[in-house]
Amino acid sequence: MNTISKILFWIFTIALGFVNPLISFALIVLYYLPGIIQSACNPCNEECNENNQPTDYTTEEFITFEENGKKYTVRKDQVPPKMDSFSEDTLEDMK
Repeated sequence: MNTISKILFWIFTIALGFVNPLISFALIVLYYLPGIIQSACNPCNEECNENNQPTDYTTEEFITFEENGKKYTVRKDQVPPKMDSFSEDTLEDMK
């Protein structure tokens, strides 16, 4: 917020405080709420950044495949298995 908008906000808040103090209190809480949330989340974010150091992946751990005309590159352990044939129970049911 620039200086003019801060001055207008506080004049408006004080004026509303004479009409209804609860509205004025709610405006003050909303004014400071982003800073409160950010200060509460900073320790968690710093801890997550320390624990989640980037890992060096080699190209052998990734696989590229094409599905529905789009190319996807994912880690090998995240590739869903493809169904090459039906199970024996399904084949018996189809007979």
